[in-house]
Amino acid sequence: MPTTIYKYDEQTINSSNIIVRYSHRNRMKKSLKYVLGFLSNKSQIGYKILDYGCGTGYFISQINELFPDIAIGFEPIISATYQENLAIYKNFNDVKIHAPFKIITLFEVLEHLQWNEINDILNRCRNVLLPDGAVFISVPIELGPAVIFKEIHRYKRTKKWNYEFSELIKTVCFGKKAKRVNPDDTFMEHKGFDFRDLIYFIQQKQWTLKIIGYGPLAHKHWYGNSQIYLMLTS
Repeated sequence: MPTTIYKYDEQTINSSNIIVRYSHRNRMKKSLKYVLGFLSNKSQIGYKILDYGCGTGYFISQINELFPDIAIGFEPIISATYQENLAIYKNFNDVKIHAPFKIITLFEVLEHLQWNEINDILNRCRNVLLPDGAVFISVPIELGPAVIFKEIHRYKRTKKWNYEFSELIKTVCFGKKAKRVNPDDTFMEHKGFDFRDLIYFIQQKQWTLKIIGYGPLAHKHWYGNSQIYLMLTS
């Protein structure tokens, strides 16, 4: 995939759109809560965390502010970093030197990938994860009312509508996934992604999967929310 040079944070945690900004900052807050809550003893420096597809490294910076040098990142696409001196690697062989990991995070990563790529990542995770470790995943919910706000935001950025009107009605009102958009066969767009397909796929790979939350709303159902959070154990 080509190196992404745009300022990723300006489209997420620092977006000028107040709804988008709130949603992504809420995602970061929940992600931090789930990860830290999993550690049985947060003072054990021996625990290591890998943020796979870490973007600019904002999440890593948040972890390491609390527990210095506990987290590293793998990011082969985005070149910009949230701050200097973050341990972010572009080559996974460099990541493996730091293995095994107590926690691996895959936040807003898998929705962009083909099934064979997701399978490869899950295999990588299994190979560098401690036997009692866990993988935390967040992916967008591209179904229900949240799609309306996402589609408006994308249009403002790209000046192009992704959904036909009939597709939008089926997706928003009835939870029917749209046809996936795959412009370059490498980096999938969000449209047509269905977290339910991902859950089924992961379960077929012999992971124990648990839905641990939704966001940004407080109610415990995907409808109306824009993200879902999963925890995988071997």
